[in-house]
Amino acid sequence: MSVSAKDLAKKLNISAATVSMVLNNKPGISQATRDKVLTAAHRYGFDFSKIDSKSKTEILNFVIYKKHGVIVTDTPFFSQLLEGIEQSCKDNNFILQITYFNESDSIKEQIDNIKKSDSDGILLLGTEMDLNDFQYFKDISVPIVVLDTYYDELDFDFITINNTRGISEAVNYLIAKGITKIGYLCSSYEITNFSERFLAYCKTLKKYNIEIPCDLIHRLTPSPDLAYNDMKKILISNYAQAYIADNDLIAFGAMRALKELNIKIPNDISVIGFDNMPLCDIIEPPLSTLDVPKNDLGAVAVNQLITRIKNKNLPYIRIQISPTLHTRNSTI
Repeated sequence: MSVSAKDLAKKLNISAATVSMVLNNKPGISQATRDKVLTAAHRYGFDFSKIDSKSKTEILNFVIYKKHGVIVTDTPFFSQLLEGIEQSCKDNNFILQITYFNESDSIKEQIDNIKKSDSDGILLLGTEMDLNDFQYFKDISVPIVVLDTYYDELDFDFITINNTRGISEAVNYLIAKGITKIGYLCSSYEITNFSERFLAYCKTLKKYNIEIPCDLIHRLTPSPDLAYNDMKKILISNYAQAYIADNDLIAFGAMRALKELNIKIPNDISVIGFDNMPLCDIIEPPLSTLDVPKNDLGAVAVNQLITRIKNKNLPYIRIQISPTLHTRNSTI
Protein backbone atom coordinates (compact mmCIF):
# COMPACT_ATOMS: atom_id res chain seq x y z
CA MET A 1 0.00 0.00 0.00
CA SER A 2 1.48 3.34 -1.06
CA VAL A 3 2.16 6.07 1.46
CA SER A 4 0.32 9.41 1.20
CA ALA A 5 1.89 12.85 1.13
CA LYS A 6 0.35 13.55 4.54
CA ASP A 7 1.94 10.37 5.93
CA LEU A 8 5.31 11.43 4.54
CA ALA A 9 4.99 14.79 6.27
CA LYS A 10 4.35 13.07 9.61
CA LYS A 11 7.23 10.63 9.17
CA LEU A 12 9.64 13.45 8.30
CA ASN A 13 8.22 15.88 10.86
CA ILE A 14 7.85 18.64 8.27
CA SER A 15 4.79 20.50 7.00
CA ALA A 16 2.40 18.94 4.51
CA ALA A 17 2.82 22.09 2.39
CA THR A 18 6.57 21.47 2.07
CA VAL A 19 6.06 17.82 1.07
CA SER A 20 3.46 18.86 -1.51
CA MET A 21 5.75 21.49 -2.99
CA VAL A 22 8.56 18.94 -3.38
CA LEU A 23 6.33 16.26 -4.89
CA ASN A 24 4.83 18.78 -7.32
CA ASN A 25 8.32 20.07 -8.19
CA LYS A 26 7.60 23.60 -7.02
CA PRO A 27 10.42 26.09 -6.31
CA GLY A 28 11.28 27.66 -2.97
CA ILE A 29 12.52 24.49 -1.19
CA SER A 30 16.17 23.87 -0.31
CA GLN A 31 17.94 21.04 -2.13
CA ALA A 32 18.60 19.25 1.16
CA THR A 33 14.89 19.22 2.04
CA ARG A 34 13.95 18.22 -1.51
CA ASP A 35 16.37 15.27 -1.40
CA LYS A 36 15.10 14.23 2.02
CA VAL A 37 11.45 14.18 0.88
CA LEU A 38 12.12 12.39 -2.42
CA THR A 39 14.32 9.77 -0.74
CA ALA A 40 11.61 9.05 1.81
CA ALA A 41 8.92 9.01 -0.90
CA HIS A 42 10.76 6.28 -2.79
CA ARG A 43 11.58 4.35 0.39
CA TYR A 44 7.99 4.26 1.60
CA GLY A 45 6.46 3.59 -1.80
CA PHE A 46 4.79 6.88 -2.67
CA ASP A 47 2.80 6.55 -5.91
CA PHE A 48 4.27 9.25 -8.18
CA SER A 49 1.79 8.39 -10.94
CA LYS A 50 -0.87 10.26 -8.96
CA ILE A 51 0.94 13.53 -9.58
CA ASP A 52 0.18 15.40 -12.77
CA SER A 53 -0.77 18.90 -13.80
CA LYS A 54 -4.45 18.19 -13.31
CA SER A 55 -4.31 16.58 -9.88
CA LYS A 56 -1.63 18.69 -8.19
CA THR A 57 -2.21 19.73 -4.62
CA GLU A 58 -3.22 23.37 -4.27
CA ILE A 59 -1.66 25.51 -1.56
CA LEU A 60 -3.09 28.51 0.26
CA ASN A 61 -0.59 30.76 2.02
CA PHE A 62 -1.95 32.49 5.14
CA VAL A 63 0.30 35.52 5.63
CA ILE A 64 0.09 36.99 9.13
CA TYR A 65 1.28 40.59 8.96
CA LYS A 66 2.69 41.98 12.19
CA LYS A 67 3.43 45.69 12.36
CA HIS A 68 3.88 45.93 16.14
CA GLY A 69 2.27 42.68 17.31
CA VAL A 70 0.17 44.40 19.95
CA ILE A 71 -3.15 43.49 18.32
CA VAL A 72 -2.14 40.38 16.38
CA THR A 73 -0.97 38.24 19.30
CA ASP A 74 -1.47 34.70 20.55
CA THR A 75 -5.04 35.23 21.76
CA PRO A 76 -8.15 33.03 21.50
CA PHE A 77 -9.50 35.42 18.85
CA PHE A 78 -6.77 34.59 16.35
CA SER A 79 -6.64 30.93 17.41
CA GLN A 80 -10.34 30.54 16.59
CA LEU A 81 -9.89 32.49 13.36
CA LEU A 82 -7.12 30.07 12.35
CA GLU A 83 -9.35 27.09 13.19
CA GLY A 84 -11.91 28.31 10.68
CA ILE A 85 -9.22 28.80 8.04
CA GLU A 86 -7.71 25.35 8.63
CA GLN A 87 -11.06 23.57 8.50
CA SER A 88 -12.12 25.33 5.31
CA CYS A 89 -8.80 24.47 3.65
CA LYS A 90 -9.27 20.85 4.66
CA ASP A 91 -12.86 20.79 3.35
CA ASN A 92 -11.69 22.16 -0.01
CA ASN A 93 -8.58 19.93 -0.27
CA PHE A 94 -6.17 22.85 0.00
CA ILE A 95 -2.93 22.61 1.97
CA LEU A 96 -2.48 25.53 4.35
CA GLN A 97 0.89 27.20 4.61
CA ILE A 98 1.39 29.83 7.34
CA THR A 99 3.86 32.68 6.91
CA TYR A 100 4.63 35.32 9.55
CA PHE A 101 5.49 38.70 8.04
CA ASN A 102 7.24 41.00 10.54
CA GLU A 103 7.63 44.62 9.53
CA SER A 104 10.75 44.91 11.70
CA ASP A 105 12.57 42.31 9.51
CA SER A 106 13.80 42.65 5.94
CA ILE A 107 10.75 43.48 3.81
CA LYS A 108 12.41 42.50 0.52
CA GLU A 109 13.59 39.13 1.81
CA GLN A 110 10.16 38.28 3.20
CA ILE A 111 8.37 39.27 -0.02
CA ASP A 112 10.87 37.25 -2.07
CA ASN A 113 10.20 34.21 0.12
CA ILE A 114 6.43 34.61 -0.34
CA LYS A 115 6.91 34.75 -4.12
CA LYS A 116 9.13 31.66 -4.05
CA SER A 117 6.57 29.69 -2.03
CA ASP A 118 4.62 29.37 -5.29
CA SER A 119 1.26 29.14 -3.51
CA ASP A 120 -1.96 29.29 -5.51
CA GLY A 121 -3.36 32.18 -3.45
CA ILE A 122 -2.65 34.34 -0.43
CA LEU A 123 -4.93 35.07 2.49
CA LEU A 124 -3.44 38.23 4.02
CA LEU A 125 -4.25 39.07 7.65
CA GLY A 126 -4.35 42.86 7.49
CA THR A 127 -5.45 43.64 11.04
CA GLU A 128 -2.39 45.76 11.84
CA MET A 129 -1.75 47.03 8.29
CA ASP A 130 -2.21 50.61 7.14
CA LEU A 131 -2.75 51.66 3.54
CA ASN A 132 0.94 52.10 2.72
CA ASP A 133 1.81 48.59 3.88
CA PHE A 134 -0.03 47.04 0.93
CA GLN A 135 2.56 48.40 -1.53
CA TYR A 136 4.79 45.46 -0.59
CA PHE A 137 2.25 43.02 -2.06
CA LYS A 138 1.40 44.84 -5.32
CA ASP A 139 3.78 42.77 -7.48
CA ILE A 140 2.68 39.35 -6.22
CA SER A 141 1.05 37.52 -9.13
CA VAL A 142 -1.27 35.12 -7.30
CA PRO A 143 -4.73 36.19 -6.03
CA ILE A 144 -4.85 37.89 -2.63
CA VAL A 145 -7.81 38.14 -0.27
CA VAL A 146 -7.41 40.50 2.70
CA LEU A 147 -8.84 39.52 6.06
CA ASP A 148 -9.83 41.81 8.95
CA THR A 149 -9.24 45.25 7.46
CA TYR A 150 -10.54 47.36 4.57
CA TYR A 151 -9.37 50.19 2.31
CA ASP A 152 -11.49 51.65 -0.52
CA GLU A 153 -8.39 52.48 -2.54
CA LEU A 154 -7.22 48.87 -3.00
CA ASP A 155 -8.14 46.28 -5.63
CA PHE A 156 -8.51 43.27 -3.36
CA ASP A 157 -11.35 41.23 -1.93
CA PHE A 158 -11.87 42.07 1.74
CA ILE A 159 -13.46 39.94 4.46
CA THR A 160 -14.18 42.07 7.52
CA ILE A 161 -16.20 42.41 10.69
CA ASN A 162 -19.27 44.66 10.48
CA ASN A 163 -17.99 46.96 13.21
CA THR A 164 -20.65 49.59 12.59
CA ARG A 165 -23.53 47.21 13.18
CA GLY A 166 -21.90 45.74 16.29
CA ILE A 167 -21.26 49.03 18.08
CA SER A 168 -24.63 50.44 17.04
CA GLU A 169 -26.31 47.41 18.59
CA ALA A 170 -24.40 47.99 21.84
CA VAL A 171 -25.34 51.68 22.04
CA ASN A 172 -28.97 50.93 21.18
CA TYR A 173 -29.10 48.33 23.94
CA LEU A 174 -27.75 50.72 26.58
CA ILE A 175 -30.10 53.53 25.59
CA ALA A 176 -33.05 51.13 25.70
CA LYS A 177 -32.02 50.44 29.31
CA GLY A 178 -32.23 54.17 30.09
CA ILE A 179 -28.46 54.78 29.99
CA THR A 180 -27.45 57.90 28.06
CA LYS A 181 -24.12 58.83 29.67
CA ILE A 182 -22.10 56.39 27.59
CA GLY A 183 -18.31 56.56 27.47
CA TYR A 184 -15.90 54.86 25.12
CA LEU A 185 -12.60 53.07 25.79
CA CYS A 186 -10.41 53.44 22.71
CA SER A 187 -7.27 51.49 21.93
CA SER A 188 -4.09 53.55 22.08
CA TYR A 189 -3.03 51.64 18.94
CA GLU A 190 -5.05 52.65 15.90
CA ILE A 191 -6.25 50.08 13.38
CA THR A 192 -9.09 50.19 10.87
CA ASN A 193 -11.40 48.04 13.02
CA PHE A 194 -11.06 50.34 16.01
CA SER A 195 -11.56 53.47 13.91
CA GLU A 196 -14.78 52.04 12.47
CA ARG A 197 -16.03 51.11 15.94
CA PHE A 198 -15.41 54.55 17.41
CA LEU A 199 -17.04 56.25 14.43
CA ALA A 200 -20.10 54.00 14.85
CA TYR A 201 -20.28 54.97 18.54
CA CYS A 202 -20.28 58.68 17.64
CA LYS A 203 -22.85 58.29 14.84
CA THR A 204 -25.22 56.27 16.97
CA LEU A 205 -25.13 58.81 19.82
CA LYS A 206 -25.87 61.57 17.30
CA LYS A 207 -28.85 59.58 16.04
CA TYR A 208 -30.32 59.98 19.52
CA ASN A 209 -29.29 63.66 19.69
CA ILE A 210 -26.82 62.84 22.47
CA GLU A 211 -23.74 65.04 22.56
CA ILE A 212 -20.49 63.09 22.30
CA PRO A 213 -18.98 63.15 25.83
CA CYS A 214 -15.33 63.94 25.08
CA ASP A 215 -14.43 63.75 28.79
CA LEU A 216 -15.66 60.14 28.88
CA ILE A 217 -13.61 58.94 25.93
CA HIS A 218 -10.33 57.40 27.08
CA ARG A 219 -7.38 55.80 25.31
CA LEU A 220 -6.13 52.56 26.89
CA THR A 221 -3.41 50.13 25.88
CA PRO A 222 -5.02 47.00 24.40
CA SER A 223 -3.84 44.47 26.99
CA PRO A 224 -5.53 43.65 30.32
CA ASP A 225 -2.62 44.70 32.54
CA LEU A 226 -1.75 47.90 30.70
CA ALA A 227 -5.40 48.89 30.24
CA TYR A 228 -5.82 48.42 33.99
CA ASN A 229 -2.89 50.76 34.69
CA ASP A 230 -4.19 53.35 32.22
CA MET A 231 -7.73 53.24 33.60
CA LYS A 232 -6.59 53.70 37.20
CA LYS A 233 -4.99 57.02 36.23
CA ILE A 234 -8.16 58.22 34.51
CA LEU A 235 -10.82 57.36 37.07
CA ILE A 236 -10.67 60.21 39.56
CA SER A 237 -14.19 61.58 39.91
CA ASN A 238 -16.11 61.80 36.65
CA TYR A 239 -17.11 58.57 34.98
CA ALA A 240 -19.84 57.27 32.72
CA GLN A 241 -22.94 55.19 33.37
CA ALA A 242 -21.58 52.71 30.83
CA TYR A 243 -18.44 52.12 28.80
CA ILE A 244 -18.07 50.39 25.45
CA ALA A 245 -14.54 49.13 24.75
CA ASP A 246 -12.72 48.61 21.44
CA ASN A 247 -12.09 45.00 22.45
CA ASP A 248 -12.42 42.58 25.35
CA LEU A 249 -8.80 42.96 26.48
CA ILE A 250 -9.34 46.66 27.14
CA ALA A 251 -12.64 45.90 28.89
CA PHE A 252 -10.96 43.31 31.16
CA GLY A 253 -8.35 45.82 32.34
CA ALA A 254 -10.88 48.61 32.80
CA MET A 255 -13.18 46.39 34.87
CA ARG A 256 -10.32 45.47 37.19
CA ALA A 257 -9.58 49.17 37.79
CA LEU A 258 -13.26 49.95 38.39
CA LYS A 259 -13.60 47.19 40.96
CA GLU A 260 -10.49 48.31 42.84
CA LEU A 261 -12.11 51.72 43.22
CA ASN A 262 -15.22 50.02 44.66
CA ILE A 263 -17.28 50.99 41.61
CA LYS A 264 -19.90 48.29 41.24
CA ILE A 265 -20.45 46.59 37.89
CA PRO A 266 -23.16 46.82 36.59
CA ASN A 267 -24.97 48.77 39.35
CA ASP A 268 -22.73 51.83 39.00
CA ILE A 269 -21.26 51.25 35.53
CA SER A 270 -22.14 48.82 32.74
CA VAL A 271 -19.31 47.57 30.52
CA ILE A 272 -19.46 46.08 27.01
CA GLY A 273 -16.48 44.59 25.16
CA PHE A 274 -15.94 43.38 21.61
CA ASP A 275 -14.83 39.90 20.32
CA ASN A 276 -16.35 37.49 22.90
CA MET A 277 -13.16 35.83 24.08
CA PRO A 278 -13.50 32.76 26.35
CA LEU A 279 -12.42 34.80 29.41
CA CYS A 280 -15.68 36.79 29.10
CA ASP A 281 -17.48 33.88 30.79
CA ILE A 282 -14.88 33.55 33.57
CA ILE A 283 -14.23 37.15 34.60
CA GLU A 284 -16.33 38.50 37.47
CA PRO A 285 -18.82 39.73 36.57
CA PRO A 286 -19.00 37.96 33.19
CA LEU A 287 -18.53 40.48 30.39
CA SER A 288 -21.23 41.51 27.95
CA THR A 289 -19.62 41.73 24.52
CA LEU A 290 -20.08 41.72 20.77
CA ASP A 291 -19.69 38.12 19.65
CA VAL A 292 -17.65 37.85 16.45
CA PRO A 293 -18.14 34.48 14.67
CA LYS A 294 -14.40 33.96 14.29
CA ASN A 295 -14.52 30.50 12.70
CA ASP A 296 -16.98 31.77 10.11
CA LEU A 297 -14.79 34.81 9.42
CA GLY A 298 -11.86 32.54 8.56
CA ALA A 299 -13.95 30.10 6.54
CA VAL A 300 -15.59 32.81 4.43
CA ALA A 301 -12.16 34.27 3.66
CA VAL A 302 -10.85 30.92 2.44
CA ASN A 303 -13.93 30.30 0.29
CA GLN A 304 -13.63 33.72 -1.31
CA LEU A 305 -9.95 33.15 -2.05
CA ILE A 306 -10.74 29.82 -3.73
CA THR A 307 -13.43 31.59 -5.78
CA ARG A 308 -10.87 34.25 -6.77
CA ILE A 309 -8.29 31.58 -7.71
CA LYS A 310 -10.81 29.92 -10.03
CA ASN A 311 -11.92 33.19 -11.62
CA LYS A 312 -9.43 36.05 -11.43
CA ASN A 313 -11.65 38.39 -13.47
CA LEU A 314 -14.52 38.66 -11.01
CA PRO A 315 -15.24 42.16 -9.63
CA TYR A 316 -13.69 42.85 -6.24
CA ILE A 317 -16.00 42.57 -3.24
CA ARG A 318 -16.16 43.27 0.47
CA ILE A 319 -17.93 40.72 2.67
CA GLN A 320 -18.86 41.81 6.20
CA ILE A 321 -19.53 39.34 9.00
CA SER A 322 -21.92 40.81 11.57
CA PRO A 323 -21.31 40.38 15.31
CA THR A 324 -24.17 40.00 17.77
CA LEU A 325 -24.50 41.39 21.28
CA HIS A 326 -24.06 38.70 23.93
CA THR A 327 -25.29 40.12 27.23
CA ARG A 328 -23.91 38.89 30.55
CA ASN A 329 -23.76 40.35 34.05
CA SER A 330 -21.55 43.37 33.28
CA THR A 331 -24.63 45.20 31.96
CA ILE A 332 -27.95 45.90 33.62
